[in-house]
Amino acid sequence: MALRERRNRVASTAQQRDTSHIADASTQRLKQCNKGLAEQLAELKHEVDRAEVGFSIDFGLEMGWRMTPDKRTTFIEENTRHRRADLNCQPLSRAMQT
Repeated sequence: MALRERRNRVASTAQQRDTSHIADASTQRLKQCNKGLAEQLAELKHEVDRAEVGFSIDFGLEMGWRMTPDKRTTFIEENTRHRRADLNCQPLSRAMQT
């Protein structure tokens, strides 16, 4: 009986070590995945920032102006009004006058 109990204890201890090793390995893998995802998120945020700067430059907006659905609607409406006003104020071309 003593031998059997000893074997069971050794097996139990070995199993606990394997379980803790697996848990540590999973934690390490999770940390690596989180690090990779954090790097990807930083890259995507950088790309969004670049796109926003380009958009701001193209449309003469203040830098750091964040586009939201409400702002977008207002922007489009104002831009459309200005463009229509510009078209209405332009002199007629020679072809249109004859």
